[in-house]
Amino acid sequence: MYLRTAEGLGQVPMRYNPFAGTLGEPPLPPEIQKFLARVKGNPQNYEAVLLIVHFHEEPFISDRLRRAFSASFENDAKDPLEEAKAIQGAVTQALEGIYKKHLRDNRFSQLVKKEQQLISEVVKAFQKRIKELETKGWLEPLLIDALLADDPLGLPAVGRAFVLSSLPDEIAEEVLNSRVPETHYMRLGKVLLLMAEQRKNANPVFKERIEKERKKRGQ
Repeated sequence: MYLRTAEGLGQVPMRYNPFAGTLGEPPLPPEIQKFLARVKGNPQNYEAVLLIVHFHEEPFISDRLRRAFSASFENDAKDPLEEAKAIQGAVTQALEGIYKKHLRDNRFSQLVKKEQQLISEVVKAFQKRIKELETKGWLEPLLIDALLADDPLGLPAVGRAFVLSSLPDEIAEEVLNSRVPETHYMRLGKVLLLMAEQRKNANPVFKERIEKERKKRGQ
């Protein structure tokens, strides 16, 4: 689960190519075209952006991309949501293309390998720690926090809390020192959410605990 990347973002309907319209379609918003041009011209200055697009489960909620693509939601489209999905899909495709070309840079390639290795380390530590937390009865509060985050924007905070409170110090330090720690936070948050949803569906007692906590938090 943790190893899944953001491949789904590339599967939305593609109404745009990365920089201009085709078959009578309008181009991407000018602000986004300029942003993509800057990344393409100087990828070494936007390596965190490229890593986020490649590794982040929800790249467009990250601080580095949210501001740049706020224009995606400020148009007069008949269906703004589909328009935004199409724009995000096109931008993802463009940035992934830049990412692949930039892998020719040995230093960046090594940075990518370092992030991939860290993902594997976190996977092993996460799986071991989950078993320990379950045995001690400390897992369900974390699952409830993930379930009540109730929004993708809240999941990174859940993942970060898990890193700080539950992972071994040396691995937590590696995540904190990562070029893109938010990618790890989001992945962990999503895994905890999935675990929480599965337990909620299978365990009526846990479901009742969730509802009590929801009322307590005023949600």
